[in-house]
Amino acid sequence: MDIPIKSDIHDNTASFWAPRDGVRALTRLVWGEAMRFAAPHVVLGLLLFALALAVAPLLAAWMAPVLAGLILAPALVALTSSTAAGARLRRHFLLRVWAATACSAPPPQRRRPTGASPMPELRITHATRYRYRTPVALGPHRLMVRPQDSHDLRLHAATLTIDPPPATTRWAHDVFGNSICILEWPEEARTDHLSITSRLDLTHYPAGPALPRATLDPAAEFFPFSYASDEMPDLARLAERQVPDPARLVDGWARRFSNGRMRTLGLLETMTQAIRNGFTYAARAEEGTQPPTQTLETGTGSCRDFALLMMEAARSLGLAARFVTGYLYDTGTQGMVGGGATHAWCSIYLPGAGWVEYDPTNGLLAGTHLVRVASTRTPEQAIPMAGSFTGTPSDAMPMEIDVTTEMHPERPAPSLRPATV
Repeated sequence: MDIPIKSDIHDNTASFWAPRDGVRALTRLVWGEAMRFAAPHVVLGLLLFALALAVAPLLAAWMAPVLAGLILAPALVALTSSTAAGARLRRHFLLRVWAATACSAPPPQRRRPTGASPMPELRITHATRYRYRTPVALGPHRLMVRPQDSHDLRLHAATLTIDPPPATTRWAHDVFGNSICILEWPEEARTDHLSITSRLDLTHYPAGPALPRATLDPAAEFFPFSYASDEMPDLARLAERQVPDPARLVDGWARRFSNGRMRTLGLLETMTQAIRNGFTYAARAEEGTQPPTQTLETGTGSCRDFALLMMEAARSLGLAARFVTGYLYDTGTQGMVGGGATHAWCSIYLPGAGWVEYDPTNGLLAGTHLVRVASTRTPEQAIPMAGSFTGTPSDAMPMEIDVTTEMHPERPAPSLRPATV
């Protein structure tokens, strides 16, 4: 059914898509108003046209402007009319232009802030293999391998392959909101191996060092500062020291970076670089994390040890800190360490900027090259894979872990399920 043009703006918008009568009515309105309010200009245009024909050899170069004026003058006069009909015509005209441009213009390109880090597409494969000398019964296993989709991480697909297949697979969120997978096997089942492979396809949008500087609350620009009263109840437990330090060695080491009033971001960046440049990285296959006092005394540690040292140092200064587990990807130009397995770092809460990530192992700031999987209060709460088996202690053979990262892989079809077993 044809839609007539009405004075109501909503009806007018709809009428642009009327196939016949609406278009005819709009045409009559344009030229009717033009003839009503632009008659003198039409006469002037005709006189100019006749004059141009008489002196065509001399004024050939002016013919096009004169003809354009003859054609456009009535419409321009009608569009600039101060009457109600002129206003109605202008409204029709502007809506028509808006509809044409909105439908034909390409979508705006996302503009990234100056200084922002690149946005790589990644495929992360985390393979873990357990072997046993004799068949054993598998107990429940707890996995922490699936990151949360967020503004800085877009998870396209997550798959989980397990051999032997479990009888039940359950997903839940822990007390910190991290995604947890629980696997269970039948009690009578026996196996001489367990293979768990997690594959993630994602796009990473790291904040980069520029964002915390731009968003930090002015009240927290200089250290020391205080958290807001409405945030402190939630941050209090994360700002408490978690590891005994009777000789206050960590306190003394942390005070080296807070001599008087100084910029908060500069303090934390200096502490990050001090750990990277002043300590020796040593990969350690043993489970657990060594105390920060031992890291200070020996001058060596793994990524977990360095993260805990910075967390306890920040907490000694009254700052809230979290332990972060995830993956590290290297573009080949950074000379980073800690790849090939899961990686660990920490995050510090700063008003305005929020949780800002620091990797003291590699001196990385604000999540650059770091794919966060989970954040917890202590390292013991962020074990990527944990479980049990029924057998003798000698049945267990060395565990094999392999983490590979591919840059810009071919993206698979979107997956809405958290994992497929």
